[in-house]
Amino acid sequence: MSAASKGPLQAGVEAIAPQFDTCCPHCNTQFRLGRDAPLMKVDTQTLLAEREAEQMRKKDDEFQAFVVNKLLDKDFQIPLLPHVAVKVMRLTSDHHSSMQDMARVIMTDQGIAAKILQIANSPVYAGTEQIKTVSQALVRIGQTEIRNVMLSIALQGKVFKSKSYADLAKCLWEHSVAVAFASRVVANALRMPKEEAFLSGLMHE
Repeated sequence: MSAASKGPLQAGVEAIAPQFDTCCPHCNTQFRLGRDAPLMKVDTQTLLAEREAEQMRKKDDEFQAFVVNKLLDKDFQIPLLPHVAVKVMRLTSDHHSSMQDMARVIMTDQGIAAKILQIANSPVYAGTEQIKTVSQALVRIGQTEIRNVMLSIALQGKVFKSKSYADLAKCLWEHSVAVAFASRVVANALRMPKEEAFLSGLMHE
């Protein structure tokens, strides 16, 4: 049928007809069909990757809408950071406090203590011996970095939490931490403030 003989409705539908995927019932080969396009064989792995990427984009859009709606809700309250984390961050600014003071506060929260040990034993701090106590962990991390580490732990527990979007929140958290530590390494190489670089990387999203 020529374009001239087509009605305006049919022509309009065909003009916006998307590509779609189909599967041969005999050989299970994936094919892609489209308007004015030849039948194309599609690699199954490529097709799956495209579908997964599309699903991730959809989840990302939904998550962003969820965050915006929360912020616009007049009854929404920003989650408060754990009091242990806040207290430790205050101690890092107190010149009269010691590592032992911070360790005593951290050990009152088993979750934060476990995270501190995990971070101190991570490849980021690349120690030759395994750290087994909070005091040792704080010495390895260093007082200037403890504030950033405590902030990242606190944010993970309070801000990067969502029951509806748990997987996406976890990915966002891991990405933010990776950027934060990478920023710290770059800042150190450029002899720039490492603490500011870490915080900027952590909060860049």
